[in-house]
Amino acid sequence: MKIKSLLWTFPLASMAFLSGCVTHTTEAVRVQPEINVERQNIGNQSEVAVRVIDDRNRTDVGGRNSWSGSTVNIRVADNLTQSIGQQVMANLAAREFHPVPYTDNLRRKLIVRILKLSYNQSRGIVTTGTTIDCVMQISAENNGRTYTKTYRGGNNLTNVLIPNASADSKAISAAISDSLNHLLDDRKLLDFLAQ
Repeated sequence: MKIKSLLWTFPLASMAFLSGCVTHTTEAVRVQPEINVERQNIGNQSEVAVRVIDDRNRTDVGGRNSWSGSTVNIRVADNLTQSIGQQVMANLAAREFHPVPYTDNLRRKLIVRILKLSYNQSRGIVTTGTTIDCVMQISAENNGRTYTKTYRGGNNLTNVLIPNASADSKAISAAISDSLNHLLDDRKLLDFLAQ
């Protein structure tokens, strides 16, 4: 009887010890948004001043836990405003607009605000769930008139294995792409800027 109770004591003591040895690491992911570019002549070479602002209240994206108990904080390695700005400008150019870096002097302006980019993990008995959210808001101006809208993108994933940096990069890029595609496919926005 004493041997059985001792057999349970060792694993419990080991788990208690190891829980105090949790490590924290940082994972830097590269984002590569993929945008559905459809060439159309909507803008008639109208100049649009474009700015992207990172309005998130935290610079990391979130985190996940490994089965060993270590915590991984995830952050974006790239300049997020630059990555998104390049995609917005390339897509506007494909629609026959003439996007330029932001200046107050132009009558057509487009400001894209990154409001949220989050990575949340939940753990089940066998699988982990990952929820990634991306929220962007635009404020467009054309000759004194304004147009604002919020675009949400993201995905929910179920994983048997703990994701690695490559999988996290793809999943975060897909969430950003989802939000950007909603934004850049907004025909009301494109027509508003073309007027």
